[in-house]
Amino acid sequence: MGLKRVIRRYQKKGAGAAIRYVWRLRKNDLVRVANLVGPARKRCPCCGWTGMRFLDYAGHRQNAIICPRCGSHPRHRALWTFLADEAGRLEAGAAVLHLSAETNLMPIFTRRRDLRYVTADLKLRSAMVRADATRLPFRSESFDMIVSSHMLEHIEYDADAIAEFARVLAPGGQAIVMVPMMAEWRTSPTREFHAPDPNLEGHWRIYGFDFADRMRLAGLECRTIETAELATGDVRRQCELMDDPIFVGRKPASSR
Repeated sequence: MGLKRVIRRYQKKGAGAAIRYVWRLRKNDLVRVANLVGPARKRCPCCGWTGMRFLDYAGHRQNAIICPRCGSHPRHRALWTFLADEAGRLEAGAAVLHLSAETNLMPIFTRRRDLRYVTADLKLRSAMVRADATRLPFRSESFDMIVSSHMLEHIEYDADAIAEFARVLAPGGQAIVMVPMMAEWRTSPTREFHAPDPNLEGHWRIYGFDFADRMRLAGLECRTIETAELATGDVRRQCELMDDPIFVGRKPASSR
């Protein structure tokens, strides 16, 4: 989180929240020292770090979730666990589009020199292609896999972006998507804010059980992968995986 963003957030939240934030920073310094000598109870699948405890994340409902080495959150670690297997199934020459690519997930694809891997973003300078997700500058049916994590909530008309996913996917290809979900996502529908919420880093919405329907409306067969399906309870606790579903939208093979 950038310093200016932190300052803006805690100016709104007040002095008490700011004090708690500073304490958390000091606490993280102590955790870093303890990780050098303590037992390795936690593990990050993204970078291979092991240690006694993850770091705290200011403003999050649950502490001790950030990897000290690569900065991964629970959603990154869950997605890595899933993508590592999915990437292994891709055939040589397969094309992958990674939108708003997270650096701690990129090695899954870059270590495979036989893939055509493209990163795209509207603002990130490190992206290979500057692209608006609602108007992707790629030919139809040109990618075998699309990866999008915590991007759609920043887009006013997310249906347009999902439709673009379906357009550029080749028949049989899949869009692997994560979005921020409300705690009761299994029983509650998406809540639209109708404007970017400054308290949620500019999110237009927080999603519920109906997100899969948004994928289906774009013509994608959608299934929901829950964290419990990815790893045993011991591994979930070791890697601090949380209840973050992964949505897999597959373009029917008969789309041609």
